[in-house]
Amino acid sequence: MAAREPAPQDSNRSNASITSRRDVASSERASARAAVIARGFSEMVRFARARGAEAETLSGLSGLGDLVLTCTSEKSRNFSAGIRLGEGKDALPGTVEGIATAAALVTETSEDDLPITHAVHSVASGVVSVEDSVDRLLSRPVRKE
Repeated sequence: MAAREPAPQDSNRSNASITSRRDVASSERASARAAVIARGFSEMVRFARARGAEAETLSGLSGLGDLVLTCTSEKSRNFSAGIRLGEGKDALPGTVEGIATAAALVTETSEDDLPITHAVHSVASGVVSVEDSVDRLLSRPVRKE
């Protein structure tokens, strides 16, 4: 069987990929989501280990699995509340587990230990805007997670 010859290239077309603004925005959201998951998991592990838990305990469905679901599923009340806060609206009526947990944790932790947790509490309680909170998180010095 003879090898197929490659299709001729249109000499007026470049091989460069064209990326739309929508693609860039989508990619930026995905990167931000991945960063929140990674840094959020680090916060969970630091908090748990400081209280005597094994880090491996959080690697399963009730730790990392729940965090990923919370950060990616529109059916999650935490996710839905975060979207609403990002749009400048009130979170949701009733209890939103992540917001209630953040409120409890800020009383016993420092912002250095749990920056995302403190940011969630500050935004949900109306103390800081989403934009200012994101700026604060992004301006933190890089350190070992």
